[in-house]
Amino acid sequence: MDNANITNNTAGQKTAKKSLGPWLYIFISLVVVIALASAYFLINNSQQGEKQSPVGSQDKNAFEKTDNQGDGLPHEIYSYMGTVAAVGENQITVTAPANNNYLLADTELKVMVDNETELVNLIIPKTLEGVKPGVSGEWFKKQQIKFDQIKVGDEVTVIAGENVKGKTEFKAIKVEVNVISNK
Repeated sequence: MDNANITNNTAGQKTAKKSLGPWLYIFISLVVVIALASAYFLINNSQQGEKQSPVGSQDKNAFEKTDNQGDGLPHEIYSYMGTVAAVGENQITVTAPANNNYLLADTELKVMVDNETELVNLIIPKTLEGVKPGVSGEWFKKQQIKFDQIKVGDEVTVIAGENVKGKTEFKAIKVEVNVISNK
């Protein structure tokens, strides 16, 4: 053995010193390369992922964000719930609160109706007395109505035959007036 690789241990015995040699340098080099590559990808991906805010001014309406901007809303919306604010000729204006609908802000909707639009009172019992868990049934009753029976202040669900996401005016295929019954 070479004298440069021999050392004395605590007992005074001579032992051979093991050299890591090039393996230590290879390991350190590999760790440095991985760290640099990770930093490079993190920096590049964070710059590409940045989006400019879609809301640049206060006058944008509730539908300005689009699906690819991460608004958190479904891609398709076919109905809204709200309160009738006005009744006109073959149309109703519905105030739809954001917290009950897929909207970013409270929105006023103009809903057109025609002879093909189904108009119903959806009679909802105030309590479901006698209902047992696991028992199904028709708890809500439907009653056909005429357009002139819809009044300001009525709580309604308006249903469209097309995707109405982003629209404030559309034709309804069905208007349900929600009526709470004491029975």
